[in-house]
Amino acid sequence: MKEMSLGKKRTVLVVEDDLINREILSAILSDSYTVLQAENGKAGLEILESGGKEISLILLDIQMPVMNGYEFLDAIGQIPSFRSIPIIITTSSNATDDEIKCLENGASDFVSKPYNPDIILRRVGSMIRLREASSVINRVERDSVTGLYSRDFFYINSENILSASTQIEYDIFCCEIMSLKMLQDRHGKAKTEKLLIGITKALEDNFGFDSLYGKLSDNTFSVLTAHKSKENYESISENLRNAVKNMSIPDTVLHFSAYPCVDSTVSVSSLCSRTLTALDEVKFQFGRQFAEFNSEFRDKYSRRHAILGYMETAIKENQFEVYYQPKFSLGEEKVGGAEAIVRWTHPELGFISPGEFIPLFESSGFITELDFYVAERTCKDLREWIDSGKPVIPVSFNLSRADFSHPSLAETVENITDKYSIPHELLHIEVTESAYTDNMKVFLDTVQKLHNKGFRIELDDFGAGYSSLTVLSELDIDILKLDMYFARNMGSPKQDLILKHIFSIAQKLNIAVVAEGVETKEQSDAFRSMGCDYIQGYYYSRPIPKAQFEEYLNK
Repeated sequence: MKEMSLGKKRTVLVVEDDLINREILSAILSDSYTVLQAENGKAGLEILESGGKEISLILLDIQMPVMNGYEFLDAIGQIPSFRSIPIIITTSSNATDDEIKCLENGASDFVSKPYNPDIILRRVGSMIRLREASSVINRVERDSVTGLYSRDFFYINSENILSASTQIEYDIFCCEIMSLKMLQDRHGKAKTEKLLIGITKALEDNFGFDSLYGKLSDNTFSVLTAHKSKENYESISENLRNAVKNMSIPDTVLHFSAYPCVDSTVSVSSLCSRTLTALDEVKFQFGRQFAEFNSEFRDKYSRRHAILGYMETAIKENQFEVYYQPKFSLGEEKVGGAEAIVRWTHPELGFISPGEFIPLFESSGFITELDFYVAERTCKDLREWIDSGKPVIPVSFNLSRADFSHPSLAETVENITDKYSIPHELLHIEVTESAYTDNMKVFLDTVQKLHNKGFRIELDDFGAGYSSLTVLSELDIDILKLDMYFARNMGSPKQDLILKHIFSIAQKLNIAVVAEGVETKEQSDAFRSMGCDYIQGYYYSRPIPKAQFEEYLNK
């Protein structure tokens, strides 16, 4: 007899010290189940820890060396994720006390030795079906505090309404409480729950009985409602904000967003996701608390996803091109270095600004692969210039703050450089202090490791953050790159005084200074008079393609 043979095979774990008994149970079960074997409780625990989510049932012997059945039951009882796995005890004992002890420790059933194949199969099959049915029944339909539909049931009921009501236009409206955990820590659980109940009532008062309400997460409410204008939603949002002012926690901040359910091919979960994406747009914009996912936002959202979808292909097809922006040496009156800057021209989307794709790549984690790509292309170009006898100057490339989470960042940069036999001092590495504030120890250790390997370190955007001098005191820096803010705001007595002190400190520390964003002769002359070493900006040159950069160097 075969049990539960349809669909994917369930997995049964047999924990039994006797090899013959293990093989007998495996032979009985293997036609219907995937069978894993463990020779004692300790080995059984190890199997559970490596793949416990796949195990549907355990057959457990009691008397075993190393770790017996009672100890095994006690051990898995301490792990919440394993408690729901049914356990059938295999025993040759008829002692009632043993059975009671096993049941008290979490066992579900018993089978006796010698084994009857039909009984084994029926009990295993029944126990697995019972567990799977129970997991469905136990899905939470309502949020325990507000009484609103839980996320999954909101999705299910919304899908049903949308498929049945083809003549009515609907929207998804979301309301998010900012920093709910902080509010709970400050005001306590009771007041926070009272706030959640109050917001629920305010939503129902404003949207009425003919809307569907859900709780997507601890701090996010959702409403499926008949389509409304932006003005209506802004009015409702204002009503909700006013209602919160009279509740248990008056300093609560709410944000709202809406999305029209116009595409029947998009799931409700995706609609909610898009609504929350729109909500992200207003979270940190003072004075804005409602966002509508309109056609403009939809186009922006689609473009973001298109860019993220194209990024890996773009790397493989070498769509990214490295441009070089010269750094002019004021002391030598010639080009003294350059910065490698990435440009992307997509075959369909055309030119994509770095200001658009780099933040997306940073948020997705893809930026590290792109930075390594730029490093490799730069080293390849340097090798070509060296071999052809062309002028060779140091070139810098940027490391993103996200790169410092790479476990072997310094080694990877070194391997790329050594692959093309580039002297390390020719490849400068630009870092920003924002990476320092993300993870100070990792940043300092990695930068020091790169410096020890002979790479020159340039601290980019110096003066734009809050810890510039701290970074300067803790890092081995070779070059400071002044934030372009200084070039744009020259002439102020206070700023000029600050700049003079920066140049004085850099000189005493034997650190060269690059002024970025220089666009006029007046700016260049002012930096020259202060003792600046290098100028980088449109006054001398924009970032230019490789061939044009070679011509620039020759001139």
